[in-house]
Amino acid sequence: METTSKNKNYGSYVFVGCMFIGAAIGMMAGKTEIGGALGMGIGFLIWGLMKFNTNDGLWKKEK
Repeated sequence: METTSKNKNYGSYVFVGCMFIGAAIGMMAGKTEIGGALGMGIGFLIWGLMKFNTNDGLWKKEK
């Protein structure tokens, strides 16, 4: 069964956005690699929360 959730489609954009924001903050602090890694971690967490917040995740809505 295929779901058509808007959150499912935007998860990768959120991940990439967090990665670039983290890299930019890391550049300002002089530690680009660390900032990018932190941004990726935060992006994965938000992406996961978005995925589990849909109908096929942990909070599955009963019909």
